[in-house]
Amino acid sequence: MISSLHRKVIFAFLLVTITGNFVFAGNSEKDRNDALNKLELFLSQIPNDFHQLRIGLDPTKVSTLGLQNDDFMDYVYLLDTALVYSTQNQPERYTYSYDEELNMTIILQKRMVNQEWVNNAFESIDYNDVNQAVLSTSKFWNGSTYENGGRTAFTYDESNLLAEEVEQVWDGDWENESRITYSRYPNGMEAARLVETWDGTDWENQSNQIIIRNDQGTIEEITFQVWQVDGWENTFKIQNVLLSETLIDSSYTKTFEEGSWVNLYVEAYEFNAQNWLDNVTGSFWVEGSWVNDIFAEYTYNNNGQVDVGIIKSWENDQWLNDARSTYYYNNWNRYQSIIEEEWDGSQWVNASYDNYSFDANGNALEGEIYQWVDGGWLSVQDEPIALTYNYGFEEQVFNGFLVEAAYRSVLVGEAELPAVAQDDLLKLWPNPVSDVIHLHIDNLGEAASVAIYDLAGKMVLEIKQAYKAGNEININVADLEPGLYLLYVQTRGQQLKNKFIKTL
Repeated sequence: MISSLHRKVIFAFLLVTITGNFVFAGNSEKDRNDALNKLELFLSQIPNDFHQLRIGLDPTKVSTLGLQNDDFMDYVYLLDTALVYSTQNQPERYTYSYDEELNMTIILQKRMVNQEWVNNAFESIDYNDVNQAVLSTSKFWNGSTYENGGRTAFTYDESNLLAEEVEQVWDGDWENESRITYSRYPNGMEAARLVETWDGTDWENQSNQIIIRNDQGTIEEITFQVWQVDGWENTFKIQNVLLSETLIDSSYTKTFEEGSWVNLYVEAYEFNAQNWLDNVTGSFWVEGSWVNDIFAEYTYNNNGQVDVGIIKSWENDQWLNDARSTYYYNNWNRYQSIIEEEWDGSQWVNASYDNYSFDANGNALEGEIYQWVDGGWLSVQDEPIALTYNYGFEEQVFNGFLVEAAYRSVLVGEAELPAVAQDDLLKLWPNPVSDVIHLHIDNLGEAASVAIYDLAGKMVLEIKQAYKAGNEININVADLEPGLYLLYVQTRGQQLKNKFIKTL
């Protein structure tokens, strides 16, 4: 989940993503407020997955998921019911239904009114033959029946990668609202994202993101554009300087002003011997030079997870403590609790506390958020609460101060799945992975096909003619849900297999 420290740090990074003719050029409170207003306006237009570029400012993205149990589990655990309590004093209940392939098909939301559960909203999800969502429809309770609200249709290319999303709203009939079209490189990685809106008769351009990657799939540059009357106009871009084929040394954000690119913000990254991020320094471009703004540093446990994260701010020509988070993990290497503190000028003082309880199979039974108020912990603020379940591989996010959950188990016999064994001939990295996984196969032949299965034995991705470079294959898994997956590569005369973990 995103704790208050995480949000603060992400927020500091996102100051770089301000659009328009604006350069932060001062330290006054007014300048900072102007920057925040510009930021809020722009954040509503940025796809969330592009935020992952700033891995160094969110401990949940800095750390790996840690060691996992390699034994295949006979049962799959599905979220059955969740009770969400918020400061609005109207508890909500979510009930989930699934099809025979264990796809989540219905989410029924009810709200507590006068001590009774009453209907509130309803979402249904349809899937294609390879268990990809093709239509998500939301409905709202009007007091006597469910009325259509909105829906999103998903289409996929021949490699089963997301190609288009179309959002529609109900106004007596389904009417187009917006459309996102994805362009991809031959290996399936995203190359561009076009956003359009419906004017009543045709689609009109709104924004465009152009992504340049190296051969390993690492992003080297992203350019953001908006549509003007006479064509596309640059707004800002992010340029990455690479330390290696996959590690980023520094990221520069620039705005487009009066026909040229102008520096705005830079982040510099340092890594330890294990290539885990050690620290990040963020600086603004002010009157022709870089000025320090924020600093983040991390320590890790033996599983490569963040143990402590400390944020510092640049004041009076020195780094001063600002916030600290300490992380504790359960047996499935997921967050058990997070203690967040603030620096009062002389010592660390309590700020907030996130706490989770789990059953023996890594299913979160309860998640609660506390704030430090008048010398004690109180639940007085709603925040995102991420419940992990199914041995810690799945996740569902709610908003409130307390969530209680119940699960159902489904037996899946090992005979129903292809045999799984670690195969030294098939090496893959990074693992865990958030977007692109790299495969290396010694003596890779001319052709190879790739199939990926989830824990329930469902094929979730198939590439019959995988794009290869030498002995390596790059597979885009960004559209997969978080969890454990089994990967098979079929080459001439052999089938290789391995497993990986997909993260957010």
